[in-house]
Amino acid sequence: MEMNKGEAEKCLEIGKKHLRLGNWEKAVKFFDKSHRMYPLPGVEAMRDRAQAEMEKASTPSTQSTSPHGAASSTGVRHRATPAAPSRSPSSEPSRPYTAEQLQMVRKIKACKNHYEVLSVQQTATENEVKKAYRKLALKLHPDKNSAPGAEDAFKAVGKAFTILSDPDKRTHYDRYGDDAPVQQQHPGRRYAQEEDITPEEIFNMFFGGGFRPRARRPQQQQGHPQHQEQRGGVANLAQFLPLLLIFIMSLLSIPSTPEMPFSLNPTPQFNIQRATQMANVAKGIPYYVERDFEQRYTTHWRDLSRVEQMVEQAHVTKLSESCENLKLRQKRMIYRARNSRSEDREAAMRKALEMKMPPCDELRKLRRTRRY
Repeated sequence: MEMNKGEAEKCLEIGKKHLRLGNWEKAVKFFDKSHRMYPLPGVEAMRDRAQAEMEKASTPSTQSTSPHGAASSTGVRHRATPAAPSRSPSSEPSRPYTAEQLQMVRKIKACKNHYEVLSVQQTATENEVKKAYRKLALKLHPDKNSAPGAEDAFKAVGKAFTILSDPDKRTHYDRYGDDAPVQQQHPGRRYAQEEDITPEEIFNMFFGGGFRPRARRPQQQQGHPQHQEQRGGVANLAQFLPLLLIFIMSLLSIPSTPEMPFSLNPTPQFNIQRATQMANVAKGIPYYVERDFEQRYTTHWRDLSRVEQMVEQAHVTKLSESCENLKLRQKRMIYRARNSRSEDREAAMRKALEMKMPPCDELRKLRRTRRY
């Protein structure tokens, strides 16, 4: 922390220097950098002053560019010519931002984790996460908020929603944060997951179209939609191969049916319903046993505990398989919606993203209490 404080003081001094010289943009940049490293007193006030001076200076510069362009030297004309179109689309003079908008952007950029970004508790439900995203995304969308850094804050909100609305990503994030284990084990997997849906697509799913389109990704997809869908399908299959191998190995390691004293589903042989109750397993998992089960396994607690551990493992394996199948189905729906040129593209995307996944929800609850 002290090392950050020293670096923050250096950035503060550089910012003061640019402030004295009238280099407002550079002053704002270094004041922001200083504040991110360490909250030194007075930095925000100087930053606001530099920002105000920069805005004040930008208004006359746009008006004076045209009349002086003809009388200036060639070099000045070349610099003035691109200035007009670069300011025109952003419409800075016609779209001023409020102090509240700027404060919101700064608050988001200062957050240290995804829960802080969305202002939700770590125990927040999926509906609470969605509600928080709706509230923030509409206020931070670059077409609604023109404060400096609004686009980065908007992306941060989108990323937070992407992580916290996915049970597996949220579980991993709760354990490791944004750090190494997933990157080390599957270098390409995390990138592929985060790139599945852009912040703009998430926003359009919640609020519909009508906002400024992000053209980079659609242009690439229009060129080779079939090729991308095929490549995406192969990538998804490769992504889940390790899980399938683990599942197959677990099936091979399970003893043959006569040695399995239970079934997760009722059968003619296993038709007496029970539920897990031992202290070392998750409570309430239903399973089915034979009529003589109590005589064989309930006389000693260790025997029953061993059986219920097997029940829990089989239940988790079944949930994992069902969850992954639903996720694969959702990914196919997303790819089809994204590559569709029909008018109901947004509706198809919304349907895919709002798809219910009860096995994933139950698996996430188990992972919160057990180590899976």
